[in-house]
Amino acid sequence: MKFGIKVITEQQKFIESSDDLKNFWSIFATLLEQDRIKEGRNYILHDVSEIRYIGSEETTQYEKGMMCLFLRWDGLFPMYAEYSRRSNMVALGEKTIQFYLEKTKYYQGKIKEKKFRDKVTCQDLYFVGPYIILAL
Repeated sequence: MKFGIKVITEQQKFIESSDDLKNFWSIFATLLEQDRIKEGRNYILHDVSEIRYIGSEETTQYEKGMMCLFLRWDGLFPMYAEYSRRSNMVALGEKTIQFYLEKTKYYQGKIKEKKFRDKVTCQDLYFVGPYIILAL
């Protein structure tokens, strides 16, 4: 009986996290459409062959490369939270969304910093993260 209750509780948490992530990605898409978040500034799509994740001493190699979505969390989360509040939606806590993202099959890890070319200004930029990395 206890095992059954545990399974039901886990499934309930999964369903809740799925709905919450759906709302997060919906807001992300809306902010993109409104041109409030920009590729190269708030997120990066990048094919990587190697990467060093927070908490790892070694670099992880990807022989065939891996297309990743880098979310610049410090810039993205405040916009998500603001949009939620203005839309009379409940903004989930920062750690809660990160936890939900970490439980998806796409989650790869976090990095501290990323250097890239800003597609708006065409300048090389160096941003300190953390960045959350999702495989596409």
